[in-house]
Amino acid sequence: MASPILTGQSQTATGRAWASVRRWWRGRDWRVFRSAAPAAIAALGVLFVVFVCASQSPRELEARYLAQGKAALQAKDYPRALTCFERVSPTANDPDAHYRLALAAAATGDYGRASALIHGLAPDGRPGYAPAHYWRARQLLASSPEPNLDKMPPALRARAESHLVRALDGDLGGDRPAALGLLGQLYLVAGRFDEAETRLGQAASTIPMSRLHLAQLYLKRSPPDIGRARKEAELAANHFRDRTKDDLNNYPARLSWATATAFLEDFSGAVAILEEGFGATGAPIFRAALAKTYVGWYDVRKRQDGAAGELIALLAKGLAHEPGSRELLDRMLYHLQIGGGDADQARGVLRDLLAKGTAASAHVHFALAVDARMRKDHATEKMHLELALAADPQAAVVANNLACALMEPPHSNLQRALATVNVALGREPANPVFLDTRGRIYLKLERWKDAISDLDAVLTRAPDIDGVHAALAAAYDGIGQTELADKYRQQVPRKHNPKR
Repeated sequence: MASPILTGQSQTATGRAWASVRRWWRGRDWRVFRSAAPAAIAALGVLFVVFVCASQSPRELEARYLAQGKAALQAKDYPRALTCFERVSPTANDPDAHYRLALAAAATGDYGRASALIHGLAPDGRPGYAPAHYWRARQLLASSPEPNLDKMPPALRARAESHLVRALDGDLGGDRPAALGLLGQLYLVAGRFDEAETRLGQAASTIPMSRLHLAQLYLKRSPPDIGRARKEAELAANHFRDRTKDDLNNYPARLSWATATAFLEDFSGAVAILEEGFGATGAPIFRAALAKTYVGWYDVRKRQDGAAGELIALLAKGLAHEPGSRELLDRMLYHLQIGGGDADQARGVLRDLLAKGTAASAHVHFALAVDARMRKDHATEKMHLELALAADPQAAVVANNLACALMEPPHSNLQRALATVNVALGREPANPVFLDTRGRIYLKLERWKDAISDLDAVLTRAPDIDGVHAALAAAYDGIGQTELADKYRQQVPRKHNPKR
């Protein structure tokens, strides 16, 4: 490293000091030395700084910046961490410096830079830096709009699995148990039970939630090992109960305790755990957990042939906590579809929710609209859809269904139906159901070419949608292409009468 250049002022001070020292040495006059002492001390200080700067190696500077960067990252001082790692990264051979630079970049909102760094450290299809592979696996799974592993696209899960395997081939340090647990979950979802049991077993001593995944695994085996499943679930429940006992604000432990308790089918116990947490903290996360617990309770009682009144009451309790829960509302629609006294009770629950006031009124109105459609009460259906869309103007499915209702004679309003379905398509432009709705509206408006454009897209993306071939045939008839229309008519699925 080059030595710093002394300023003119420093050079003058140094010259004066040496001149005074020479005069003193010749005459040994202590009074002269005393007058020159400050300048001599200053010169020595400058020389010391020069010596330190010249003697500090690049490796020592790199180590100092790394240490300061890690400390700043730990203290969540992300701008400082970013600066330190940027000083090191251009010359560092250690991938950890580049990895930490990526973490700091992500923490400061520069996700593009962070992603580029991580992809360089953990490329697809070949080994890289273990922590970066673990980071990529988690980011891949987090990128899915569906939070449940079993509902994520298999290709996405396979990519995440590949990165986890490569991560576990390297040194993950303290993240190793979590990576083992996550890989075990992926194996469990894929039905690879032996591999899942190995990985989850390795993680369980450090990641207690892995015990609950082991419990799920033992129930999925054929035949199910109920004894081992209960044992693992009880171990998980006991662990999380102890963690929660002295800390009401330990949300993750309380939620996991409730999940393990519900797994053991002690649903009233799980509800009590969650209600205690909600009562003490008011945290909204407990409302969602309560709704999920009531869904599980309902499903178990339904399998056990519980009475309809009891089942609807469970749904009502869940909806009281989370009125917008799609899982609860879907189950309520099942009872509405059955009709009779069950439907009246379910309808009453939904109307009570509206009367009490709820932030999720759009969901409740939508459920009542579906109920009205099943009863062929188009006026009531339209009313509830109007109210649902007013409560949530961005609800694409509601807009599509209202457009369908506005097409219904005798009080159809095709122009408004078109404007409404365009709201849905503004949210989801490629949705084939919404394109089908607009194509049918264009047919009624006799805008034949527009209808063909939408319905062709439907046929490409979702050929099983009912009536799409017949609708295209009508559109080609409209523009005088009867031969082509006949070709589409020949593709209309024939309905076979059942044998008597």
